[in-house]
Amino acid sequence: FTGETVLNVQRVSQAFGIAVGDAAEVQRQFEAMGESSEGAFNTQALTANLAEAAGVAPGKVMKDSAQNAKKAQKYLAGNAKELAKAAVEAARLGMSLGDMVDIADGLLDIEASVTAEFEASVMLGKQINMDLARQLALQGDIEGATKAVLDQVGSISDFNKLGVLE
Repeated sequence: FTGETVLNVQRVSQAFGIAVGDAAEVQRQFEAMGESSEGAFNTQALTANLAEAAGVAPGKVMKDSAQNAKKAQKYLAGNAKELAKAAVEAARLGMSLGDMVDIADGLLDIEASVTAEFEASVMLGKQINMDLARQLALQGDIEGATKAVLDQVGSISDFNKLGVLE
């Protein structure tokens, strides 16, 4: 990092209560996605502001982003702002970006996904249709795919009890 980048990482860390190591790793990930140093800093600030607006801790979102950005890149086509939005939404839903990726990966294993869909229908006693969720996962919209799954099964707690699509 340049001296200016180090200062920017320290600033975002102090301003939003984010661990310096997490802020530095997110900076690296955003730059690896094609953001300039200044663009990556601005996207970190955007992420923190989105987190605060959603009522979730910016530090939690940044830690999640630092840990799961590489894993999520295949769905987000290197778009740092989409990663930021997905990480905030994951935190708002009580899950991690990694959980969203796992759900999308599970949906794209079509044979297992269809089997899990039938099992979930039986367990819940209602018809479950994951076609929209699969379509969104194929389009790289992990946030939308996760919401579509939760729309079918209820809360994240209900989803975790089922143990399907994991």
